[in-house]
Amino acid sequence: MTAPPDPLAPLRAAAADRDDRGMRRVLRPRAADDGVLDLASNDYLGLARDPRVTAAAAEAALQWGAGSTGSRLVTGSTRLHAELEADLASFVGAEAGLVFSSGYLANLGVLTALAGPGSLLVSDRLESLAREVHRTYFFKYPPLPVRWGQQISRKKRRSIRLGSYNHATAEVRIHPILSAPNIPTFFIQSVIYHEYLHHVLGPHHNRRFHQAERKFRYYRESQEWIRRNLFVLLGRKPAMRPAPVPPRYVQVALF
Repeated sequence: MTAPPDPLAPLRAAAADRDDRGMRRVLRPRAADDGVLDLASNDYLGLARDPRVTAAAAEAALQWGAGSTGSRLVTGSTRLHAELEADLASFVGAEAGLVFSSGYLANLGVLTALAGPGSLLVSDRLESLAREVHRTYFFKYPPLPVRWGQQISRKKRRSIRLGSYNHATAEVRIHPILSAPNIPTFFIQSVIYHEYLHHVLGPHHNRRFHQAERKFRYYRESQEWIRRNLFVLLGRKPAMRPAPVPPRYVQVALF
């Protein structure tokens, strides 16, 4: 009797691939008083351990309990929430305020409430792609500023430089021709990844550089895309060929 296919096999394969490339991150639980200087938290002002904050939190927990008991629309909106929102609104000179538990939820709530059918949402695509490359591959290094370069008009091109890294300013520039909507996302990220490697490994395309370049998740797809569409970028063909579809992985929705 044939065993049923493992639905998590694609996820395990992706995890093994990340492990092989040295990109797997693991949880490292810390102690309450480990004495380590924390330079990676979101507690920018150091208020998490401020005696006034911890005393107020302890007093609120004794009075209100350890949780809000529900969502804001059901039973989770307390007088403390209302007072905080009123104080914040008064501080910034607004009519009212609304507190979210994270920046992601704030963006989600604002966009959902204000953007209806026909709305135009403008986002910095390049910055978002650069953040993902840094978070996935170069999280051990400070992020680099990644910006669009300037368009140089030429009637005929024999070559094109899609990205450049300035070692003096530690800045990455991406050719603006890649800002076209028909350029696949994974290819733009491959260029960003390539320039990040120059920041980490230096300017030479040696054996070590090429080995590291192949660790980009969609390296093969990017090479195939540029092979098919290089003459388009050079202005010698009218239309681009469809981008190769990256391998699909099982999507899991968490609620």
